[in-house]
Amino acid sequence: MGCIVSGTSVLGRNSGTQLSEDLTPRQMKLVRETWTLLSVDMTATGIFIFNRFLTEYPELCHLFPFVDIANDGRYVWEDQGLQRHALGVMQAIEGAVNNLENTQLLSTILFDLGQKHARYNVQEPMLDKLWRSLRGSLKEALQEKMTDEVEHAWFCVFRFIAREMIDGMRNYKNI
Repeated sequence: MGCIVSGTSVLGRNSGTQLSEDLTPRQMKLVRETWTLLSVDMTATGIFIFNRFLTEYPELCHLFPFVDIANDGRYVWEDQGLQRHALGVMQAIEGAVNNLENTQLLSTILFDLGQKHARYNVQEPMLDKLWRSLRGSLKEALQEKMTDEVEHAWFCVFRFIAREMIDGMRNYKNI
């Protein structure tokens, strides 16, 4: 038991059917402790993550209905759309954190979310890019609290979210 990060791909190996199969009790505790710091203002934290994501991967901006291209070629995003999307992502993460021991309902929600993302042509490798932006944002927000152990625990949580969404994305494509 316990998630070991080999590389940083969320696409690497399948996670368990429950987060508790991938996380040790200590890792669960670390995720919950650091989540209390991150969730103080979930919208602001989510916006911080997506600002980073959209800046690092401008080629993906076309997937977001709240992003436009300005006359000078820069990508600009509509604040309310970004806020809604960022909060939705943070609420999905909160659902994972609140259900580390029992993720059955969360799995269903994430599966449906994956199907929705497939309709927008979101591709599996994009979740790795989101992980890289999330990891960088976590490091910046948590600073010295972002130890290797904390990073590994968060990787497991995000990998679980990504794998459930990918199942939904694949199912949508096979319909």
